[in-house]
Amino acid sequence: GSGLTEYWDSFEPGESKTFVIKAVVKDSEYDRKNFEKCVVNKARVEYKGDNEGSDTATVCYSDKEPTELPKTGGESALIGALGLGLASLGVTIKKVKAKILKAK
Repeated sequence: GSGLTEYWDSFEPGESKTFVIKAVVKDSEYDRKNFEKCVVNKARVEYKGDNEGSDTATVCYSDKEPTELPKTGGESALIGALGLGLASLGVTIKKVKAKILKAK
């Protein structure tokens, strides 16, 4: 097909997982001389249906021998962890506030 979408869930706070996706470029993709074609890979973090962060990596290929692909992650993991931390803080504050109001 023209795209790939995968879903993973059940990550613990601070947990890290590595996924390796291998691709083969068809000969028909090399349709002109001295070209370069780029595709964009996007990862998105959601928590309870809310978008907590995302990251993209652009991968380009040509008729030359490939070199090392760019590293991704890091920033999106930090943003995701920050989002989860803020969500946890919000829930904690809400519970404490509810206890205070109930005690009055």
